[in-house]
Amino acid sequence: MPPISQQDVEKALEEIKRDGMCRNRRSTVYCLVAGERHYPPKQVLRLAHRHRYGTELARAHGGEPTNRPLRNLGFTVGECKQIPECQSWIKASR
Repeated sequence: MPPISQQDVEKALEEIKRDGMCRNRRSTVYCLVAGERHYPPKQVLRLAHRHRYGTELARAHGGEPTNRPLRNLGFTVGECKQIPECQSWIKASR
């Protein structure tokens, strides 16, 4: 996967805050936690890639291939089942 920067990720987070989240792009296993908000790591990575290279990743694989680059940039990524706020958010989106 091509490299992205912390600034690319922050732009992606701002975009999601501003525009909202597509229902089919929500996370069911992992969440990126930034402040009081929780974000789907795959979608954050897709959008960060778009901010850096002009196109979204065609396919982002979940788990460590997505989470590791985000963690390496200093972001917190955890399992949704361990974050109560994520569990209620997941149930509401189904």
